[in-house]
Amino acid sequence: MITGYNHTVIWLASWVVGIRYVVEGRENLPAQPAVILAKHQSAWETVAFLCLFPPVSPVIKQELLKLPFFGWAFRMLSPIAIDRSAGREALKQIVSQGREKLAQGFWVLVFPEGTRVAPGERASTASAAAGWRPKPGRPSCRWRTMPAKCGRRMPSSSIPAR
Repeated sequence: MITGYNHTVIWLASWVVGIRYVVEGRENLPAQPAVILAKHQSAWETVAFLCLFPPVSPVIKQELLKLPFFGWAFRMLSPIAIDRSAGREALKQIVSQGREKLAQGFWVLVFPEGTRVAPGERASTASAAAGWRPKPGRPSCRWRTMPAKCGRRMPSSSIPAR
C-alpha cells in the first residue's frame, strides 16, 4: 500500500511539477542492503528513496509517528524513530537499530543533516555519519552518498518543516 502511494507521488511529481530523475551508478551499489547517507533537500527524495531501495527503514524524528494518517503510514515502513533532542543517545540508537535493520534485510536511510537543506547549502553531517565508520573488531556498514538535486524544483520551503 505504501509503495503504491510512493510510486504515485513520483509519477505525479513528474507529470505535474516536471521533476525528472535518472539513476546513475546503480551497478556500483552493493547487492545486499546498505546504509544510504543522503542530503535532504526536499520531500521528493524521501519518497524516491523508498521506491528505489525497497525495503527501506528511514531514520525519522519520532514526532512524525504522532501525525494522523501520515504517522500511521510511516509505522508501516518500520522506521528508526528518534528523539532528536537526545543528542548522543539518538546517534547510538540510529547505529544500533540500523545494524538490526540491515541484518533483517532493510536498507537504512539516514539524512545526516537531520533536516532539509537548500540546494547549494551545506550542513554539518559529521556526527551522524561518524557512527557508520568502520572500527577494528566490528563489522563495517557500507554507505553511499546519494546526491539529489530535486530541491531546485521542490525546495525545502515548499513543505513546511516542523
